[in-house]
Amino acid sequence: MNDHRTTTSPPAARDGMRGTVNQVLAELGDIAAALESPEADLDRAARHLDRLARETAEAATIAREITGHPREDHKVPFIGRNALNAILGAVVEALEIPPPAGEADELPFLRARSLRASEAARACRRVRDDEHATDLDLAWAGAWLDDIVGQTPASGYQHAAMSS
Repeated sequence: MNDHRTTTSPPAARDGMRGTVNQVLAELGDIAAALESPEADLDRAARHLDRLARETAEAATIAREITGHPREDHKVPFIGRNALNAILGAVVEALEIPPPAGEADELPFLRARSLRASEAARACRRVRDDEHATDLDLAWAGAWLDDIVGQTPASGYQHAAMSS
């Protein structure tokens, strides 16, 4: 694994992470729009959401490596380079929900994930659309999303058994 703390300067890392947030936002919008269609290809949407969750997790890992701080549960956002990590971590948590147990559970699973993806897009959009957004705005957007995700549990379907 690369040591991003020595190979990437904080400003360059921030620019890269902002680019990642913008990509995540665009993809979330595409997914939400596709799922609103009556002809939605749910299997394709599920695969796309899985890929997006992995990519977002990777971006959050890079942010944690750059800052040298692990993701922690903070109710009050923290300021500094960890602010970007806060929003990326919240997006990851919003998208990573237990997979459905069977075919009958796929639609409720996708609905739950779509709702969470829409909220993640909303949080990212808040920061992206504010040309004067600061680290504090990033951190608050992450804390807001964490709160929303906590209020929208992955329920209404049977979860697949998790392997250890």
